[in-house]
Amino acid sequence: KEIERSRLYRNVPLLLVAAIATLGLLSEGEMEHWSGIYLRQSLALPALVGASGVAVFHAAMAVGRLGAAGIVLCFGNRRTLLGAGLLAAGGMALSLATREPLLVVAGFLVVGLALSAVVPVAFSTAGDLAPSGRAAAAISVVTTFGYGGFLLGPVIVGGLAEVFGLRVALGTIVVAGFLILALSLRLAGQQKQKS
Repeated sequence: KEIERSRLYRNVPLLLVAAIATLGLLSEGEMEHWSGIYLRQSLALPALVGASGVAVFHAAMAVGRLGAAGIVLCFGNRRTLLGAGLLAAGGMALSLATREPLLVVAGFLVVGLALSAVVPVAFSTAGDLAPSGRAAAAISVVTTFGYGGFLLGPVIVGGLAEVFGLRVALGTIVVAGFLILALSLRLAGQQKQKS
C-alpha cells in the first residue's frame, strides 16, 4: 500500500490537481484572514464596511459551493476551473485597483464565487484520475497539499505585507488565479496525452 501511495505522489496529472487545490485554498485562507484588515486598515473604511466585505466573501463562497455542481454539469471540470481562475484573478484585481467601497466588496463577491468551485472540482478530478479503487488515496494527496496552502497563505501575505504593504501582498490572489488557469490548461494537455 505504501508503494502504491508513493506512486500517487509521482502522478503528474494528480500533482497538477493538487497544485490547483493548494492555490485555491491558499487564496481562501488569505481572503479569510486579511480581507477585513485590508478594508479597515489599508483603506480606512468604517467597521461596518470592513465586516461586510468579509461577510460578502463568505456568503459568496457558500452560494458558490451550493451551485458548483450545476456549473460543472453545464461546463465540465476543466472549463469550471479555467473560469474560476480567471474570475478569481479579475475579482481580486478589481478590489485592489480601486478605493471605492462598493467596487472593492463587489470584487470580493466575485473572488468568493470563483474560489468556491476550485476545491470541490479538484477533489472530483482527483477521484477521476485515480487508478481503480484508489480514489480515496488520490483525494488524500490533494487534501494534504491543499490544506498546506490554506495554512501558509495568511503567513505569506503577512510576510509580504511587512515588506511591500497589504495591497501588494494581496496581489498573490491575482497571481494564484492566473496560475489556476494555467495549471488547468496544462492538466487538460496531460489528460489528452494519456488518452
